[in-house]
Amino acid sequence: MKKFAIVLLVILVAVILYAKPKLEVWGRATFVPEQNTWMTNKVNDWAEANDVEVNFLLVPVEQFNSKMSAALQTGNLPDVVIHGWPVAQPAEEGLLLPLDDVVDKLGRDDFFPFKLNEDRVDGKVYGIPTFYEPYLYHIRIDLFEEAGIEIPTNYAELAEAAVKLSDPSREFYGLGFSLGRSMDSNNHFIDVLINHNGGYLAENNEIVFNSVATYESYAWIKYLYDNEAIPTRGMIDIGNNNAYINENIAMTSNPPSIYYSLKRSKPELAEVTKLYSIGETTDGGEESCFVFSTTEYPELSKDLIYTFFADKEDYRVNFIESSECYGLPIFISQAEIISEQWKNGQWEGFGQDPMEIILSIKHVSNPTAFPLNEATSISDTAQMTFIWADSVTDLLFNNRNITDIVKDVVNKLEELKE
Repeated sequence: MKKFAIVLLVILVAVILYAKPKLEVWGRATFVPEQNTWMTNKVNDWAEANDVEVNFLLVPVEQFNSKMSAALQTGNLPDVVIHGWPVAQPAEEGLLLPLDDVVDKLGRDDFFPFKLNEDRVDGKVYGIPTFYEPYLYHIRIDLFEEAGIEIPTNYAELAEAAVKLSDPSREFYGLGFSLGRSMDSNNHFIDVLINHNGGYLAENNEIVFNSVATYESYAWIKYLYDNEAIPTRGMIDIGNNNAYINENIAMTSNPPSIYYSLKRSKPELAEVTKLYSIGETTDGGEESCFVFSTTEYPELSKDLIYTFFADKEDYRVNFIESSECYGLPIFISQAEIISEQWKNGQWEGFGQDPMEIILSIKHVSNPTAFPLNEATSISDTAQMTFIWADSVTDLLFNNRNITDIVKDVVNKLEELKE
């Protein structure tokens, strides 16, 4: 019996010692199938090469927020997140591993410094941003030419053009504007706020939302709504995208995922669509790769993230170029290649050099907070709880006055500081 127990113990120890490491990896799906395929293959190839058992769960966009929120609340966390969020909130709580060693291994000098800043908390980098996701205006240049309207260069001109191009009698609107609880709705509001020289968080987490710029921003949105220059119904992310694809709007702010769809489903509409920066372009690319500190395998987890980016040409060709540059590279070397391609006639949908767009971006919609421009859990939580989208719903559908809306938002932001 004693001999049997010893043999059993030896077997048990052997199983423990030689069992494959297991990693739970979550990814946030994109709107581009090629990107989702590439992410899945990248993770699976790494798992096979390193003899690691990986459960890779690619979560649909509309489900990712609630899944991550629940995980953070319950502590039932994955080991690694690929192309997801949030970073600042768990980093501040000590739940993420610093990734400066991964950054250095990839070549810190090749990163756009601005991009790394979005995942830097207290001087350490806790996530590797996946791409730039510029909110560019998709513009029907044929309609602008027919109406004799110049491409807008600022938000005053944008509003004027939207009103002129609208024809409510046939439910055609000059500007698509996402309304309802979605990330695009948040980002559309932030775009308007930044382009009226507004913001919400300054040094020492001072709330600066109660300003003339904020009132002007809400008034700008209300003016367009009252003049039926934006759709008069709730229309979140995919609805706004489809409104352009189905030719119900003349322009809208969105990453180039709309253009990607046009190239494949409506090439004739793609030919009369150009992408432009209007005013200050914000970067919606808060998606990042990060490792939770609860993992049993920190080095393996970090190596997975390193491998995701290590072959920079593969990253550019199969994650960036395959998406019609829906996202732009985080690496200077790869952005220079995209820029040269544009100068040689490729990426004809872009009305501007993609490198020029990258270098002009001064704000990431999340997790940095304008004008602070540092990663903070306040911005993370404001985005994930749809504070910005809800405020616009109050303005347009609940008929609340701007003063009360501003007070409510300020109170919510103050609560997040506590």
